[in-house]
Amino acid sequence: MNNLGNIKEKVSILIKEFESKQLNTPDEIMNRFKELFKDEYFEINKNEKKPYFESHSENMYIKNGYGIGISKVWGPMDFAGGGAVSHKGVDVYIFSAISDEYVTLLEWSERNTKLEDSEKLYDIDLSINKLKKIRNDIVFKVLPDEIKNNEELIKERYRNLKISAEVNHENDINDDLISYYGGLDVTINSTEYYLYNSLLEHIDDEYFMRKAVPLFVTDFPNYICEQIDICKHALYMIENQEQYYKLADLDELIFSLKADFNQLELFKNEVSEKNKNTEIQLKESVSECKKLSRKKYNIIDRIVGKRKNDRIKLNNIQIKIDILKSTLEEINRDFKDSEFEYTELEKQENLYKQEQKELYSKLERKFKDFTLNPDFDDEPYINGEYYLKVSLNRLTNKENEYREKLNILQKVNSYVTKEIKVEKEHDISEVEIV
Repeated sequence: MNNLGNIKEKVSILIKEFESKQLNTPDEIMNRFKELFKDEYFEINKNEKKPYFESHSENMYIKNGYGIGISKVWGPMDFAGGGAVSHKGVDVYIFSAISDEYVTLLEWSERNTKLEDSEKLYDIDLSINKLKKIRNDIVFKVLPDEIKNNEELIKERYRNLKISAEVNHENDINDDLISYYGGLDVTINSTEYYLYNSLLEHIDDEYFMRKAVPLFVTDFPNYICEQIDICKHALYMIENQEQYYKLADLDELIFSLKADFNQLELFKNEVSEKNKNTEIQLKESVSECKKLSRKKYNIIDRIVGKRKNDRIKLNNIQIKIDILKSTLEEINRDFKDSEFEYTELEKQENLYKQEQKELYSKLERKFKDFTLNPDFDDEPYINGEYYLKVSLNRLTNKENEYREKLNILQKVNSYVTKEIKVEKEHDISEVEIV
């Protein structure tokens, strides 16, 4: 561990320089801390932005430093309409995470003229009962193995991390409900997502991981395997991207046929409706024609010219019947042509689908979209490019990200194997002793 007296001496220098007004701004204070503890600190930065809340912090912990460090915090924190916020300016304070004590230097960018007692920073209790109450798990990065490698403590740390993950998940749900944009600006992450990422902060702590990861797998038995499979799926698509681009091309061709199908369906419906109306007119005209043809006339009807007028009307009806019959023939031809075109489109679609099937038969994984969240059923083009091609382009740009994620997942998964191996060796040794 870092010598507590040495830490106390350097922190005292920082506080004295602040009190003498040699340090006045947040950056001056933080940079001076870096100078005093050069190569003796590690940095943890946090940025949180949610509906009605935003916060940013820069935190520096002294390596092997009993949880002592310095923090700079800014952001509106809670905010509402009309510019109302719960925090202004920048806060800077020295903290001791184990003793849960703080010395505030700046609050809302204003100097604190009545500093808290800095001696309380060094009131360090490293008992298991005290450490079990610590909620900031980063603190355990600065403790020696002989203190933190305690199974009872690790179980309690895991329990606390799980509770925190559950809270984060619930917060996501609440943020979704109160979002300005109907939840479009909120990602609801699962409890296991948050818990897994909390464990990753200690990935190089083999003892902790050997004990904590099996607990995680017990609670969420499928998470790691599913994430590994997702990474392998993504990387397989990247490695075989040429074949997947062909699949995307075929999918786009099939999609383009849908417009032709829809147009033909509309045309067929229009033709059917026109055919129906024409047949009704024809039936009515034929009926009227028959009625006039069978009409009887007396001498008076002939004298007044009624028979002559009906003959003219009958002739006009006959002309109309001929036109309607001709129209029906034309409609039937159009319908047959549309039926033929529809059949040809179906043949083309089946050819494309057959090509897709043949391509898939040579691939181990289906085409999966890893990078696009919106539903593109109604608008499948992004800046003029088919959405599956955009998805594939974005995926190939994330190759290193997926490889790194897979390596980490496999390393985490290996801790389960290591723990099982250790337990088996332990069992064997007990048998030998007996």
